[in-house]
Amino acid sequence: MIVEKHDATVLSIDDPEKRGRIKIACAGLLGDEETELPDWIEPNQDWGWFVIPDVGEIIEIETIAGNDQDEIFGQSTIENMEIRYTGKRSWTDDVTDEKNEPRPINDEFKTNYGKRRGFVTPNGHMIFFDDTNKNQKINITWHQEGKYQYISSMTIANANGSMIYLDADNGAATFVDENGNYYSSDTNGLKIVDKFGSFIEFKDGVIQVVSQGNFVVMGSDATLKTATVNLLDGATDRIIKGDTFMTTCFDIHTHATAFGPSGPPVPLMSTLQASVLSTNGKIGT
Repeated sequence: MIVEKHDATVLSIDDPEKRGRIKIACAGLLGDEETELPDWIEPNQDWGWFVIPDVGEIIEIETIAGNDQDEIFGQSTIENMEIRYTGKRSWTDDVTDEKNEPRPINDEFKTNYGKRRGFVTPNGHMIFFDDTNKNQKINITWHQEGKYQYISSMTIANANGSMIYLDADNGAATFVDENGNYYSSDTNGLKIVDKFGSFIEFKDGVIQVVSQGNFVVMGSDATLKTATVNLLDGATDRIIKGDTFMTTCFDIHTHATAFGPSGPPVPLMSTLQASVLSTNGKIGT
Protein backbone atom coordinates (compact mmCIF):
# COMPACT_ATOMS: atom_id res chain seq x y z
CA MET A 1 0.00 0.00 0.00
CA ILE A 2 1.29 3.43 -0.96
CA VAL A 3 0.23 6.35 1.26
CA GLU A 4 0.60 9.94 0.14
CA LYS A 5 0.58 13.01 2.31
CA HIS A 6 -0.72 16.39 1.20
CA ASP A 7 -1.26 19.83 2.68
CA ALA A 8 -4.93 20.82 2.82
CA THR A 9 -6.94 23.85 3.91
CA VAL A 10 -9.75 23.47 6.44
CA LEU A 11 -13.03 24.82 5.00
CA SER A 12 -15.59 23.65 7.58
CA ILE A 13 -15.64 22.03 11.03
CA ASP A 14 -19.45 21.90 11.45
CA ASP A 15 -19.64 18.12 11.59
CA PRO A 16 -23.37 17.27 12.01
CA GLU A 17 -22.41 14.17 14.01
CA LYS A 18 -19.93 16.10 16.19
CA ARG A 19 -17.21 13.47 15.69
CA GLY A 20 -14.36 15.79 14.79
CA ARG A 21 -14.72 15.45 11.02
CA ILE A 22 -13.83 18.35 8.72
CA LYS A 23 -14.29 19.56 5.13
CA ILE A 24 -11.14 20.44 3.20
CA ALA A 25 -9.74 21.74 -0.04
CA CYS A 26 -6.54 20.11 -1.29
CA ALA A 27 -4.57 21.23 -4.33
CA GLY A 28 -2.67 17.94 -4.30
CA LEU A 29 -5.91 16.06 -4.99
CA LEU A 30 -8.11 18.50 -6.90
CA GLY A 31 -5.61 20.98 -8.34
CA ASP A 32 -6.70 24.11 -6.44
CA GLU A 33 -7.27 25.44 -2.91
CA GLU A 34 -10.90 26.46 -3.43
CA THR A 35 -12.73 23.27 -4.48
CA GLU A 36 -14.22 21.47 -1.49
CA LEU A 37 -13.96 17.70 -1.24
CA PRO A 38 -17.54 16.39 -0.92
CA ASP A 39 -16.90 13.94 1.93
CA TRP A 40 -16.29 14.65 5.61
CA ILE A 41 -12.69 13.80 6.49
CA GLU A 42 -12.16 11.62 9.57
CA PRO A 43 -9.40 12.42 12.09
CA ASN A 44 -6.38 10.14 12.30
CA GLN A 45 -5.61 10.72 15.98
CA ASP A 46 -4.57 8.63 18.95
CA TRP A 47 -7.32 7.20 21.13
CA GLY A 48 -8.75 9.71 23.57
CA TRP A 49 -7.79 12.84 21.62
CA PHE A 50 -10.39 15.23 20.30
CA VAL A 51 -8.62 18.20 18.73
CA ILE A 52 -10.27 20.08 15.87
CA PRO A 53 -8.35 22.61 13.72
CA ASP A 54 -9.73 26.07 12.97
CA VAL A 55 -11.25 27.02 9.62
CA GLY A 56 -8.49 28.34 7.38
CA GLU A 57 -5.70 26.34 8.99
CA ILE A 58 -3.30 24.31 6.87
CA ILE A 59 -3.24 20.68 7.95
CA GLU A 60 -1.73 17.44 6.69
CA ILE A 61 -3.85 14.63 5.24
CA GLU A 62 -3.05 11.05 4.34
CA THR A 63 -4.61 9.12 1.46
CA ILE A 64 -4.05 5.79 -0.21
CA ALA A 65 -2.29 6.49 -3.49
CA GLY A 66 -2.09 2.90 -4.68
CA ASN A 67 -1.11 -0.67 -3.92
CA ASP A 68 0.49 -3.61 -5.67
CA GLN A 69 -2.85 -4.94 -6.91
CA ASP A 70 -3.89 -1.78 -8.78
CA GLU A 71 -3.95 -2.18 -12.54
CA ILE A 72 -3.58 1.57 -12.87
CA PHE A 73 -1.52 3.59 -10.37
CA GLY A 74 -3.79 5.83 -8.34
CA GLN A 75 -6.79 3.58 -8.82
CA SER A 76 -7.13 3.15 -5.03
CA THR A 77 -7.40 6.89 -4.56
CA ILE A 78 -10.29 7.10 -7.00
CA GLU A 79 -12.19 4.02 -5.87
CA ASN A 80 -11.50 4.15 -2.15
CA MET A 81 -11.05 7.71 -0.86
CA GLU A 82 -9.76 6.73 2.57
CA ILE A 83 -8.58 10.18 3.64
CA ARG A 84 -7.57 11.01 7.21
CA TYR A 85 -6.21 14.23 8.62
CA THR A 86 -3.41 14.08 11.16
CA GLY A 87 -3.52 17.65 12.46
CA LYS A 88 0.26 17.86 12.08
CA ARG A 89 1.81 20.49 9.89
CA SER A 90 4.99 22.51 9.63
CA TRP A 91 5.18 26.00 10.96
CA THR A 92 4.56 28.71 8.34
CA ASP A 93 5.84 32.28 8.81
CA ASP A 94 3.34 34.61 7.13
CA VAL A 95 5.93 37.39 6.94
CA THR A 96 8.93 35.60 5.44
CA ASP A 97 6.88 32.74 3.96
CA GLU A 98 9.47 30.30 5.24
CA LYS A 99 7.87 26.87 5.30
CA ASN A 100 8.75 23.42 6.54
CA GLU A 101 10.18 24.75 9.79
CA PRO A 102 9.43 22.83 12.98
CA ARG A 103 6.75 24.28 15.19
CA PRO A 104 8.32 26.15 18.16
CA ILE A 105 8.24 24.37 21.51
CA ASN A 106 6.96 26.38 24.49
CA ASP A 107 9.63 27.09 27.10
CA GLU A 108 7.45 25.44 29.74
CA PHE A 109 8.00 22.07 28.02
CA LYS A 110 11.77 22.57 27.91
CA THR A 111 11.85 22.53 31.73
CA ASN A 112 11.97 18.94 33.00
CA TYR A 113 12.15 17.94 29.35
CA GLY A 114 10.78 14.51 28.61
CA LYS A 115 8.63 14.45 31.74
CA ARG A 116 6.25 17.22 30.76
CA ARG A 117 3.44 16.34 28.38
CA GLY A 118 0.76 18.74 27.35
CA PHE A 119 -1.19 20.67 24.81
CA VAL A 120 -1.08 24.25 23.50
CA THR A 121 -3.77 25.90 21.35
CA PRO A 122 -3.00 28.35 18.51
CA ASN A 123 -3.95 31.24 20.84
CA GLY A 124 -1.56 30.07 23.53
CA HIS A 125 -3.88 28.40 26.04
CA MET A 126 -1.85 25.63 27.63
CA ILE A 127 -2.18 22.60 29.86
CA PHE A 128 0.69 20.34 30.83
CA PHE A 129 1.24 17.38 33.13
CA ASP A 130 4.61 17.14 34.86
CA ASP A 131 5.66 13.60 35.87
CA THR A 132 9.02 14.70 37.28
CA ASN A 133 9.88 12.65 40.36
CA LYS A 134 8.91 14.49 43.59
CA ASN A 135 7.66 17.44 41.53
CA GLN A 136 4.47 16.13 39.94
CA LYS A 137 1.95 18.81 39.06
CA ILE A 138 -0.71 19.94 36.60
CA ASN A 139 -0.57 23.45 35.15
CA ILE A 140 -3.35 25.26 33.26
CA THR A 141 -2.66 28.69 31.77
CA TRP A 142 -4.78 31.11 29.76
CA HIS A 143 -3.17 33.43 27.23
CA GLN A 144 -4.51 36.92 26.52
CA GLU A 145 -3.08 40.04 24.89
CA GLY A 146 0.52 38.86 24.81
CA LYS A 147 0.75 37.79 28.45
CA TYR A 148 -0.37 34.87 30.55
CA GLN A 149 -3.23 35.51 32.89
CA TYR A 150 -6.32 33.81 34.29
CA ILE A 151 -9.28 35.40 32.51
CA SER A 152 -12.18 33.07 33.15
CA SER A 153 -14.23 31.60 35.95
CA MET A 154 -13.10 28.24 37.26
CA THR A 155 -14.64 25.37 39.20
CA ILE A 156 -12.53 22.67 40.83
CA ALA A 157 -14.37 19.78 42.49
CA ASN A 158 -13.54 16.35 43.81
CA ALA A 159 -15.60 13.17 43.79
CA ASN A 160 -16.81 13.71 47.36
CA GLY A 161 -18.46 17.06 46.69
CA SER A 162 -15.83 19.51 47.92
CA MET A 163 -15.55 22.44 45.51
CA ILE A 164 -13.68 25.66 44.79
CA TYR A 165 -15.46 28.16 42.52
CA LEU A 166 -13.64 31.28 41.32
CA ASP A 167 -16.13 33.68 39.71
CA ALA A 168 -14.18 36.08 37.48
CA ASP A 169 -17.30 37.94 36.28
CA ASN A 170 -18.42 38.95 39.79
CA GLY A 171 -15.04 38.96 41.53
CA ALA A 172 -16.20 36.27 43.97
CA ALA A 173 -14.81 33.07 45.44
CA THR A 174 -16.60 30.15 47.09
CA PHE A 175 -15.13 27.17 48.92
CA VAL A 176 -17.43 24.29 49.89
CA ASP A 177 -16.43 21.09 51.65
CA GLU A 178 -18.19 17.76 51.45
CA ASN A 179 -19.69 18.28 54.94
CA GLY A 180 -21.70 21.35 53.95
CA ASN A 181 -19.42 24.01 55.45
CA TYR A 182 -18.53 26.85 53.11
CA TYR A 183 -16.76 30.17 52.71
CA SER A 184 -17.80 32.83 50.22
CA SER A 185 -16.54 36.32 49.44
CA ASP A 186 -17.43 39.03 46.94
CA THR A 187 -17.27 42.81 46.59
CA ASN A 188 -19.62 43.28 49.58
CA GLY A 189 -17.65 41.19 52.08
CA LEU A 190 -17.26 37.60 53.15
CA LYS A 191 -19.24 34.91 54.96
CA ILE A 192 -18.26 31.69 56.74
CA VAL A 193 -21.08 29.21 57.34
CA ASP A 194 -21.03 25.82 59.06
CA LYS A 195 -23.26 22.87 58.19
CA PHE A 196 -25.67 23.76 61.04
CA GLY A 197 -26.35 27.26 59.68
CA SER A 198 -24.26 29.25 62.17
CA PHE A 199 -22.21 31.92 60.44
CA ILE A 200 -19.85 34.86 60.68
CA GLU A 201 -20.47 37.61 58.13
CA PHE A 202 -18.43 40.69 57.27
CA LYS A 203 -20.57 42.98 55.14
CA ASP A 204 -20.63 46.73 54.52
CA GLY A 205 -18.44 47.36 57.57
CA VAL A 206 -20.68 45.30 59.89
CA ILE A 207 -19.59 42.05 61.56
CA GLN A 208 -22.41 39.66 62.38
CA VAL A 209 -22.00 36.44 64.36
CA VAL A 210 -25.02 34.10 64.42
CA SER A 211 -25.11 30.79 66.30
CA GLN A 212 -27.80 28.14 66.01
CA GLY A 213 -26.77 26.86 69.48
CA ASN A 214 -24.70 28.11 72.40
CA PHE A 215 -22.20 30.89 71.82
CA VAL A 216 -18.95 30.45 73.75
CA VAL A 217 -15.92 32.76 73.82
CA MET A 218 -12.89 31.42 75.69
CA GLY A 219 -9.62 33.12 76.50
CA SER A 220 -7.54 34.52 79.36
CA ASP A 221 -9.05 38.01 78.85
CA ALA A 222 -11.69 39.53 76.60
CA THR A 223 -11.97 43.25 75.88
CA LEU A 224 -14.68 45.03 73.89
CA LYS A 225 -13.33 48.34 72.62
CA THR A 226 -16.54 49.95 71.40
CA ALA A 227 -18.40 53.19 72.00
CA THR A 228 -21.46 51.37 73.38
CA VAL A 229 -22.53 47.82 74.26
CA ASN A 230 -26.14 46.59 74.06
CA LEU A 231 -27.09 43.33 75.78
CA LEU A 232 -30.12 41.69 74.14
CA ASP A 233 -32.05 43.11 71.22
CA GLY A 234 -33.88 46.38 71.97
CA ALA A 235 -31.98 47.04 75.24
CA THR A 236 -33.04 50.33 76.92
CA ASP A 237 -31.92 50.20 80.59
CA ARG A 238 -28.43 51.36 81.48
CA ILE A 239 -25.94 49.23 83.44
CA ILE A 240 -25.07 50.26 87.04
CA LYS A 241 -21.35 50.79 87.61
CA GLY A 242 -20.76 48.69 90.73
CA ASP A 243 -17.69 50.36 92.33
CA THR A 244 -18.91 53.89 91.65
CA PHE A 245 -22.39 53.09 92.96
CA MET A 246 -20.89 51.56 96.13
CA THR A 247 -18.59 54.46 97.07
CA THR A 248 -20.68 57.43 95.98
CA CYS A 249 -24.18 56.23 96.75
CA PHE A 250 -24.91 53.02 98.63
CA ASP A 251 -22.26 53.12 101.39
CA ILE A 252 -22.87 56.82 102.30
CA HIS A 253 -26.61 57.19 101.88
CA THR A 254 -28.83 57.74 104.98
CA HIS A 255 -32.55 57.80 105.66
CA ALA A 256 -34.60 60.44 107.46
CA THR A 257 -35.99 59.28 110.84
CA ALA A 258 -37.93 60.85 113.72
CA PHE A 259 -34.61 61.32 115.49
CA GLY A 260 -32.71 62.73 112.52
CA PRO A 261 -30.73 61.14 109.70
CA SER A 262 -29.90 57.50 110.07
CA GLY A 263 -26.41 56.13 109.91
CA PRO A 264 -24.94 54.41 106.85
CA PRO A 265 -26.57 51.16 105.79
CA VAL A 266 -25.66 47.97 107.56
CA PRO A 267 -23.87 46.03 106.27
CA LEU A 268 -21.86 48.29 103.98
CA MET A 269 -21.56 47.09 100.38
CA SER A 270 -17.80 47.48 100.65
CA THR A 271 -17.75 44.66 103.18
CA LEU A 272 -19.78 42.48 100.82
CA GLN A 273 -18.14 43.36 97.51
CA ALA A 274 -16.50 39.95 97.16
CA SER A 275 -19.96 38.38 97.01
CA VAL A 276 -21.97 41.09 95.26
CA LEU A 277 -19.42 42.60 92.84
CA SER A 278 -17.92 40.57 90.02
CA THR A 279 -14.17 40.16 89.97
CA ASN A 280 -14.17 38.92 86.35
CA GLY A 281 -16.36 41.51 84.61
CA LYS A 282 -15.82 45.25 84.39
CA ILE A 283 -17.41 48.12 82.46
CA GLY A 284 -16.15 51.53 81.41
CA THR A 285 -17.72 54.96 81.73
